[in-house]
Amino acid sequence: MDMKILAVDDELLFCELLSAALKEIGYTDAKYTTSAKQALEFLSVPSNNFDCFLVDIQMAPMNGIELVRRIRAIERFRYTPIIMITANAEKASIDNAFLAGANDYITKPLKPVELQARLSMAASLAEARRQTQLLNQSVVDSDDGQSVSFAFDKPYLIDEPDCLTSVMAIENYLLKLGNIRLKSSAAVGFRVANARGLLDEFGGVDFSDIMADTATVISSALGRTPHLLAYTGSGLFVAVTNAKTADEWENVRWEVADMISQLGPVYEGAGLRLPDVVMGKPATVRLLSLEKPTKMITRAIASARKAIFSDSNKLDQSVYGSASKYAGVIG
Repeated sequence: MDMKILAVDDELLFCELLSAALKEIGYTDAKYTTSAKQALEFLSVPSNNFDCFLVDIQMAPMNGIELVRRIRAIERFRYTPIIMITANAEKASIDNAFLAGANDYITKPLKPVELQARLSMAASLAEARRQTQLLNQSVVDSDDGQSVSFAFDKPYLIDEPDCLTSVMAIENYLLKLGNIRLKSSAAVGFRVANARGLLDEFGGVDFSDIMADTATVISSALGRTPHLLAYTGSGLFVAVTNAKTADEWENVRWEVADMISQLGPVYEGAGLRLPDVVMGKPATVRLLSLEKPTKMITRAIASARKAIFSDSNKLDQSVYGSASKYAGVIG
């Protein structure tokens, strides 16, 4: 499938090479700009829409990372796939690209096979977003706002917080890092244990809102540490962040429990039930194994699936203070 692509690179020769490479693999609908400023001016025209962006990191005076942030600030491009292109494959560059909102990363010199694979991924992301928009609109347009069929086990793109992305984008990030550079990273899964019941009881609109609140809580609990977070369906989330000590992970647990409990009055007023959030064991890369870096995600999600929420997980007020703080501890 052809896509409408905007490519941004301050080297005119590279733009010409990229144009030839794109045409070779069947992508003929592309626009080229040689500066971030020129790209933003072009995007300020409401009629100029694109299915994918190819952005060079090392540009001046505005680099590609800042351009990605500006693109993400434009509502209609908030989830449009962005592939970074650069000769710099250092971890810091990769981290900054994904944290700014990029979905993938490709290095110079370009290889047609890899470029084709990256653009196929972008097309899949764009289609996933389109399906999510159709689902959300069908829920809103239904007679009671709740009765539309909702694919419980399917991932969809939640609108907030900003660190939320797709599982595919996180996998691309891990693959770009490789096992050695992943030694300072970890993946951790979270599960809303009563997710199925929440969907059945309250319907698609409220369920989506509850998942969005849960995502915000998880992101806040992970703190200022850079992290990527994705919703994988079935009430499951996975985050990739810096590796932490056992005590630091325990603090994440308490922070999630605390913030969920603070939602209690709001949810009670709205006639909703709080999500019962459990956290699995963090997964790190196994340096001496031959498994792919993305297995971190698989193991983190598997651990979250096994985690159990029960009344016995809740903290005793006499030992830990107020009952509202730390109510509904994750296990």
